[in-house]
Amino acid sequence: MRVEPWAGPWQPSKMFTITAMGMSTVEVLPLLLLFVAIGCAVGCLFRRAQRCAAVAGVGSPGRAVAWGDFDAIEQPVGGVQGN
Repeated sequence: MRVEPWAGPWQPSKMFTITAMGMSTVEVLPLLLLFVAIGCAVGCLFRRAQRCAAVAGVGSPGRAVAWGDFDAIEQPVGGVQGN
């Protein structure tokens, strides 16, 4: 009887099997990618809201300066602050 070298517990299908909560890698990776994508989307929306709120404060003083009221630029509007 011939014994194949991959017929033991070290065979590739058993060596590279990762399970988490009874799920294989093929089942876990799409879920992981979904959570990462949702996290990135939430982060982008949060940063966009911060930037839009900062830029929105510039509208009223900008309009006043356009009409010739140059005293309007002396009041700070907050603006976008870097980290």
